[in-house]
Amino acid sequence: MRLLDHRFEEIISLENLLDAWNEFLRGKQKKSDVQEFQAHLMDNIIALHQDLANHNYRHGGYQAFKVNDPKPRDIHKASVRDRLLHHAIYRILYPFFDKRFIADSFSCRLDKGTHKALDRFRTMASKVSKNHRRTCWVLKLDVRKFFANIDQTILLDELKKHIVDKETLWLLSEIIGSFSSTRPGVGLPLGNLTSQLFVNIYMNVFDQFVKHQLKINYYIRYADDFVLFSTDWLSLLGNFSSIDLFLQTRLHLNLHPKKIFLRTLASGVDFLGWVHFPDHRVLRTATKHRMKKRLQGNTSELVIQSYLGLLSHGNASKLQQSLRNDHWVFRDK
Repeated sequence: MRLLDHRFEEIISLENLLDAWNEFLRGKQKKSDVQEFQAHLMDNIIALHQDLANHNYRHGGYQAFKVNDPKPRDIHKASVRDRLLHHAIYRILYPFFDKRFIADSFSCRLDKGTHKALDRFRTMASKVSKNHRRTCWVLKLDVRKFFANIDQTILLDELKKHIVDKETLWLLSEIIGSFSSTRPGVGLPLGNLTSQLFVNIYMNVFDQFVKHQLKINYYIRYADDFVLFSTDWLSLLGNFSSIDLFLQTRLHLNLHPKKIFLRTLASGVDFLGWVHFPDHRVLRTATKHRMKKRLQGNTSELVIQSYLGLLSHGNASKLQQSLRNDHWVFRDK
């Protein structure tokens, strides 16, 4: 097993903190808390560096609020000082851990994302069905309350397998332990940049189990949503039992009982906002309604172009034309 070759000093160095600040600042210049921190930037960064070097650093609390994206989610926002540190840590840890992840994990990774996952879905479906000459079955599963049920002890144990530097482990433990959901030692805040990396490290244990113990070649995961492909529906049912048991016993996670689907590709498979068929995909009805509702109160070019980009990834030419017709200024773009 490869170990992370780094020193704690690299994370907390003034150079890394300044680089992290420049990355963190993008798109946030108008935020009042960011402006307040920036008004005394070097003093704040030096103070943070000294607290970290002396092990006096303590992660602060969180500001909680809800968003609908598309379902209701609880977001917990840390202070600017803490979020700056999250970026500094991410800059050092992400390149190492990203190489450990499987190719078909697509959430919160560079050169991955939703669109790549959709394309990979199409490729796998075509391979399994032999270019749609055979019936392709898809098992779709979803982890219930994913972020809220991450076991912090299991996460730290996984980090210790790759990180031997005790000071770095102290710092990661301080950040992970700064939040809890249902009870102490459980949960990660949906809002920390580090949480995006931590959940991928956590679920990589599951990814490796699926690929190397269950030996499933056709598998895609995007955060807590994942799909398995096969021409044999009975084998997928057998995999379901193994998956359910592994998640419960090894990672202390549970599948969402209302989001377990086993169906043929020909009947349509709902994944990442699109309903997939053998030769095309259409936008999920709920996504359509959400798009129309949002556009009723927001007709900015940025929002409209964003939706036109979304619609370009499936069979939605009528929707695209309707959008251009309703917002005539963009017809010729």
